[in-house]
Amino acid sequence: IQITFKGKGKNFILCIENKPWAGDQPSQLKRYSDYLKKEHKNYVLLFISGNGRLPSEFSIPEEERKELERKGNLLCTSYHRFLIPWLRECFKECEAEKVRWFLRDFISWIEKNFREEVSDGAPEERNH
Repeated sequence: IQITFKGKGKNFILCIENKPWAGDQPSQLKRYSDYLKKEHKNYVLLFISGNGRLPSEFSIPEEERKELERKGNLLCTSYHRFLIPWLRECFKECEAEKVRWFLRDFISWIEKNFREEVSDGAPEERNH
């Protein structure tokens, strides 16, 4: 997904790679990153996974990933660290009860269906 934000003479591109269950494709993030670097000055590539894993070397070399993260052009995160807190903020601000119900249900579904991984690869128990 690519989203363009336009402002006074400046555009900002947000490209989202959502990986709930699927594995990485060969050079997938590297190709996305190369395209964004070539076409846009202001961009962030958001890699969001269901379990908190990082993109594999198969998708982007580790050194390149770390450099993009350092520059602020790549954010690797998870549903638990990024999506759920954002959905909770949306829930707080939302006035439409049907939308609030959807947000509450969606948060619950994510918590039941996705578990975070810790650095040793074992699932992390989370209290939300």
